[in-house]
Amino acid sequence: MMKSITKRLAAGAAALGAACVIAVVPATAAQAATGWDRCQPGYFCGFTGTNGTGTIAQYQVGDPDLSDGYGPVGMDNNIESFWNRTGSVWGVYRNIGGQQGWGLGPGAKLGTLDGSWANNISVITRN
Repeated sequence: MMKSITKRLAAGAAALGAACVIAVVPATAAQAATGWDRCQPGYFCGFTGTNGTGTIAQYQVGDPDLSDGYGPVGMDNNIESFWNRTGSVWGVYRNIGGQQGWGLGPGAKLGTLDGSWANNISVITRN
């Protein structure tokens, strides 16, 4: 009877040990977001490359002068694609003062700026 209890305890301890080993196996790390997926909900994003590639800048309030060093640096005349993940309309303009521009409505995604607009944006506003 004593041997039977000892065997059962040993078997139970072995099973518990195996369960503990399984419980501590680390989960695989989530892959870092790339491309468009880097743009977080609630932000208007500009990318230095086409189709959400390159450096990303995320805005919640806009930037009236991309060249002034406030906000994300290196974006003045260096943006080739946009994604608006906000509920607002945003304006993008070539010139300080808001001349020569156009708007992107909520959810708009622009993968490639056309011709003279590529790398020629100096102002981003939330309207």
